[in-house]
Amino acid sequence: MPQTCRSCKAPVRFVKTGVRWLIIDAEPAEKGNIMVGLDPNTQEHTGLILYGRPLEDAREKSIDLYLDHHATCPDAAAWREKKRVSEQQGEMVL
Repeated sequence: MPQTCRSCKAPVRFVKTGVRWLIIDAEPAEKGNIMVGLDPNTQEHTGLILYGRPLEDAREKSIDLYLDHHATCPDAAAWREKKRVSEQQGEMVL
């Protein structure tokens, strides 16, 4: 179920990639490189970042692929700056 970016208010989704969460655009994109699935054990949406031949294969098979929202959010630079300042101050930004 789509949520909303706190900055630009665009619809987004969160997927788990290994141990971290990734924010992605809610709709598939032609230039996307993230394949989304459902973990049968946890029922969490999982994301797999594709590159090289697996990415080409997924595109050839018309599999829905998504973009990391940081690549499309007009406010991404502000988030990077907040993270950089917080890391310098020893804080954690959520």
